[in-house]
Amino acid sequence: KKQVDLIQGLLSSEVVLCLDNDEAGQIGKEKALTYLGQSVRLAYIDLPSPYKDVQDIKDKTVIDKLIQDRNYW
Repeated sequence: KKQVDLIQGLLSSEVVLCLDNDEAGQIGKEKALTYLGQSVRLAYIDLPSPYKDVQDIKDKTVIDKLIQDRNYW
């Protein structure tokens, strides 16, 4: 609840989620979409399978492409 309140209080036109590429990350993404999807413009990035989390990506062009191709809920 506290994280939802913090995100809803941001002065941003869009929130982009990039959670870990594991079961916990997928559960977190579904919860975030459920709790935030109606109150903010929400997008998410699905990491390609070789990466567990965004910190594994060292190539800026890969990150830029993932952000560009983000999905909207």
